[in-house]
Amino acid sequence: GVTYWELRAGESKIHESTGAARLVETRGTFFEKGNPTLRFIAPQAVWRRKEGAISLKDMVGYTIAFERQARKKGGKFPASFHLSSVSSPQDGAWFHAQELFWSIQKRKIECEGGVRVHKGDIEIEAEKLVSDVGLRVVELLGSPRGWVGKTEIRASQIDLHRITHTLDAKGPVSILRDRAKVISDSLH
Repeated sequence: GVTYWELRAGESKIHESTGAARLVETRGTFFEKGNPTLRFIAPQAVWRRKEGAISLKDMVGYTIAFERQARKKGGKFPASFHLSSVSSPQDGAWFHAQELFWSIQKRKIECEGGVRVHKGDIEIEAEKLVSDVGLRVVELLGSPRGWVGKTEIRASQIDLHRITHTLDAKGPVSILRDRAKVISDSLH
């Protein structure tokens, strides 16, 4: 009775023995508490019905609040996540991912294999991204490295909070600028 996501496809094929459905020309929406939060377009998707999981290939996604701006971009997005900042005229996010995964167990989106996130003057590179479907708290894992201007931050995990415009790094954390270096257990 709870809607987590909705998916429409131009064509689908179900493999009965595995219970997986392969879909092409897909469009869909992720929901939280019955409200749409994130829309996506993907040329390919796989829905593993028994596991309650979907994976999307070469997809473009955007928050509902950013839908009008995302449509103006014409679908040509760089392979990265763009989150609104304090100085953004509109609160929202858009992204392009080579592969994105969602499961009923975790109820989070996951993207692996190298991720770049932009938020105002912050840029972060990581091996993996995990987030709620509203992209409100974006966790960056796998030796993330971030830059705020010329200051570099290295940590075990960096969390970006899109709504509150804050960053949390979990240690060990190294903050580097020119020849100065600060080491800490955490950073906010």
